[in-house]
Amino acid sequence: MLKSGKYTLDEMREILGTKDVQGIRRKLDRYSVKYTTTGRGESLIFTIEETVDPFIAFKCLCITELNFAAQCDFFRLKYFLYYFFNDEEFRNLPFLAMEEIMSDKEKRISRQTISKWVKKLESANLISRGGDYTYYSVYKDFREEIPQKRYTDAWAAYWKNKEQGYEYAVFAMLTVAGGYPTKVPKTAVNAFYAELYDNMQELIIASIDKDTADKQNSLNKALLF
Repeated sequence: MLKSGKYTLDEMREILGTKDVQGIRRKLDRYSVKYTTTGRGESLIFTIEETVDPFIAFKCLCITELNFAAQCDFFRLKYFLYYFFNDEEFRNLPFLAMEEIMSDKEKRISRQTISKWVKKLESANLISRGGDYTYYSVYKDFREEIPQKRYTDAWAAYWKNKEQGYEYAVFAMLTVAGGYPTKVPKTAVNAFYAELYDNMQELIIASIDKDTADKQNSLNKALLF
């Protein structure tokens, strides 16, 4: 994780995933990191002059460690990951329900984007999904967790009545489940990547704290006029 201090060329290569010195410089400039260098060649030393803004450090971590695209909406990603990693119930909801909750918090993210982000976390081995499942009955704004048997009974009713027509089969399924039966894989955080997880959590919380403080300062200034 990039913080203020001195880094050797090899350390910067590892952190930023770039062997070329110019590539390292371009990435630091792109992430708005202020730095100076001393030395030449393999003895080059990078000095990060200021404490890196936690949001910039978070963005850097997501790009270099989790392979998020530089064009990602990192502001919304930051808040999504906060709820995802700190609220177990949220983490195990269907993507549509996650979309609704983020919309309620005025940080809407489409379920398609949420799906892509979760796959990024899986690809980085930060989380694993599958094995155990949570079962829901979902219909419009209604959502209820249901037992596995009710889920399987609802699908059994669907297939039993399939020959009567699609609408009839769906009606039979909804009657049993009380909504559309949905199965969601439970998500577990990979303990082998605890350091990466802890670093990310530290940056997310520090950045959200800064957002809150900046918002309060702006409000205080507005009240003075």
